[in-house]
Amino acid sequence: NREVVLSAVQSAGSMLKCAEAGLKGDPEIVLAAVQHDAKALMHADPDLLHDTDFTMQAMATNRLVADYLLSLTLEGKVQAETKRKSEEAWQQGEADARDSGLTLESAHLQFLRNEALFLDSRSVDEFDRSHLAGAFSFAERSPMLARLVQEGEDLEQTANPALKQLVRFPNKAVIVYSDSGSDDLSLGYISRCVRVTQELRRACRRQPSLGHEKRIFRLIGGLNQWKRAGFPVHGDQRPLINDHILFEGGIHGYLNLENDI
Repeated sequence: NREVVLSAVQSAGSMLKCAEAGLKGDPEIVLAAVQHDAKALMHADPDLLHDTDFTMQAMATNRLVADYLLSLTLEGKVQAETKRKSEEAWQQGEADARDSGLTLESAHLQFLRNEALFLDSRSVDEFDRSHLAGAFSFAERSPMLARLVQEGEDLEQTANPALKQLVRFPNKAVIVYSDSGSDDLSLGYISRCVRVTQELRRACRRQPSLGHEKRIFRLIGGLNQWKRAGFPVHGDQRPLINDHILFEGGIHGYLNLENDI
């Protein structure tokens, strides 16, 4: 009932929040609410706030309306900027996942020439069971990775062997691997090396001492393809997935999917 709502907001502007949607866009009702409480505007129809004539009337009704409208504008700008940065970060992450893939042949050639550092993104237990010869453990779930990206690790004082190598050899390629190295979300999973690659590239953009972001790659096919090719491995030579032996059907069989990579 319009008259009931009008009477209610004249007594307490905050009662506008209880009005039906249509009445929240009624200029007379909103102005009556604003006369007692400028913050009642938070409950008004957003379209009404974009009406210049209405906002002028509201400011004439209550001088605090101008301050509140300014705070809304600033808050909206902050939210828009936060959203923009979030979208940019997501797009950059997608780009990093797409263009960071390195073929088995290229990775092996760099291995033979000692032109690359290899990082194992699996758990420490999985690394201990088997890993690419000469690789360093750099687990996806390691607190080190989170600190490196979010807080900024002190690279001069770090005790992490992998980070020490990254700082010592800033021009070497860095090849991150996991069990399979897949980035195909349509299959229902994404390899750990993809996420580590994305995070390391972010870290490089923040900390120049880590080298250029484009030197960070992920090994397509992962450690299992490396093993199948007969390339050097320390530990268990059999293909594994999450520390389990990978039998016929490959990772897709392990995940009850149709095709192997």
